[in-house]
Amino acid sequence: MKIFKKFFLGFTLHLLSASLQACNVVAAVFAQGEGELTFETKDNWDYAARVMPLELIKQVRQNFEAYWIGDPKRFQAVKVQQFGQKLPLYFIDPYIPCPEGGCATQDLYDQYHPGCNVSGGCLKFAYVQLQNGTYRRVFKQLFYQQPTADDVFLKVSSQLYQGYPACFEMAGFDEERRRQGLPETRQHEVFVSRYCYNGIDYVFQNLYVVRRQ
Repeated sequence: MKIFKKFFLGFTLHLLSASLQACNVVAAVFAQGEGELTFETKDNWDYAARVMPLELIKQVRQNFEAYWIGDPKRFQAVKVQQFGQKLPLYFIDPYIPCPEGGCATQDLYDQYHPGCNVSGGCLKFAYVQLQNGTYRRVFKQLFYQQPTADDVFLKVSSQLYQGYPACFEMAGFDEERRRQGLPETRQHEVFVSRYCYNGIDYVFQNLYVVRRQ
């Protein structure tokens, strides 16, 4: 029991620390005179082969089990490089459209959706390019995407922090929030999750509700 309490306390402090780090990011942006964060829609998803360098595609492939035989170049991706941002930030959705006949079997579904579970959660990634030309993963979450009124999934702040977008928002919620217990919502309401950069990773900052229509 003592071991469990110690683990639970440590886990709680870890979540609290991550949230405080994200709040500090927003405070730092405000301190720079940026004012309230503004977000821009990023809906130009395309095949990874058209968006990402080959070296990054290979690196993303390492997130999946060796037995997966799919083609990561067909993943969906967005490249973000805004005004004042020297190096790009990439968002990756390991989703491959099913063939015309659909993903009729579980094996076929798993082949085209390697990062998804049976509950509807799917892995989402973000990578940044570093000064030396290499890439580092800064975000990985099992995420439960929800439809919005304008069908927008991803929004990125125009303000920067340490050279990268300070925060981004995605329509839905992640696995940690699901396990903790989500607040109740009304019909036609969906969650939006905000993550902010702490200089190392994008960490959870806030969860709020918007109307879907």
